[in-house]
Formats: sequence, C-alpha cells, structure tokens
Amino acid sequence: MALSPKQIRWMGLAGVFGGVLWSGSFLVSLDPGTVVRGYGHIVLSILFVVGLLGFYAHERERANKAGRAGFVLLLTSFVAWFALNVLGTVFGVSDQALAMNLLAVTWVFLLPPGFVLLGIGLKGAARGVPLAIGSAFMAWFVVPRALYAHYFPSVTNWSRGDTPIGLTVFFLLGIGVALMGFTAFRKGASPPRP
Repeated sequence: MALSPKQIRWMGLAGVFGGVLWSGSFLVSLDPGTVVRGYGHIVLSILFVVGLLGFYAHERERANKAGRAGFVLLLTSFVAWFALNVLGTVFGVSDQALAMNLLAVTWVFLLPPGFVLLGIGLKGAARGVPLAIGSAFMAWFVVPRALYAHYFPSVTNWSRGDTPIGLTVFFLLGIGVALMGFTAFRKGASPPRP
C-alpha cells in the first residue's frame, strides 16, 4: 500500500471512531428500529474495514506470514458483514436466504481465527489486542454457538450478542478495533525495512 502517513492516520481514526460507536451501541439500550440500525451497521462496517486497512498499512512491515493471513481473513469477514447489512437493510433480503447464510458463515467463522492469526503474526505490544479478541471470539463463536446453529440458519442471526457473555464479547470487539485504529493513528506509518 503506497499510503502517506497522513492517509494512514485518517484510516486509523476511522477504526477508532467505528470501534467506539460499536462498543457504545452495546452500552446504551436503544433500539431505533431495524432500518436505522441496519444503515448504522453499514456505516460501522465501512469504518471497520477502513480502520483495518489503516492498521495493516501501519503494521505490515512487522507482520509475518501468519499476520498477513490473519489480515486477509479479517478483511474478508468484515466485507461479508458489510454485504450482510447491505442485503438485509437496502434490499430487504431475508435472513434465511442462501446468500445471507453463506455471508453469515463467512462473517462468523473467519473472524476468530483472523484475529488469532493476526496476533500471532505481529511483533511487540500490538499483538496482544488481536490475540485477546480472537481468543474471546473462539470461545464464544466457534465452540458453543456453532454447535446449535443447525446447518447455519444465518448462524443464529449472525451470532449477535444476545446474552451477557455475547454482549461482553462484542463490546470487546469494538474496544479492540478502536485500539488497533489508535495504533495506526498514533504513528501513521510503518517502520522502514531493515
């Protein structure tokens, strides 16, 4: 990515903003309606993707093969989340449609290993955040929720946080994305190649 430090900082800021908004949505018990919430999630998914790109642009020199693979999984997962929200909100596609189920599987099952691989593949303090998020999602998504999402019926409505544990895990996702975005925003550029 041939990006200037200023561009990387703006992308990181998008991740900070998206992560804070996401976490805040799990702290405030407000349900403005499916359509409004759907468009809000479209905006959040865009912020997440931009913030993730900024984080990768900042950390790419530190990431080994596992880190790059984790980034690809995360990017694919968040793009699938964006597509889910667009299809459901803009086009009114039912959760039970085949396309929605395939996208939901992508979103739910690529997210945890993506964070874990990214954490494993980074060096320094930055690795702790994705490792923590990935571990939490592994325990929440892949193990218990996968067991009763019989043949992936939209993976239990995209495996949204509908219990205290789920709310906590999704809240941590927002905090983690905000911290990753802040990492990119704070410095703005990757270190030079050795």
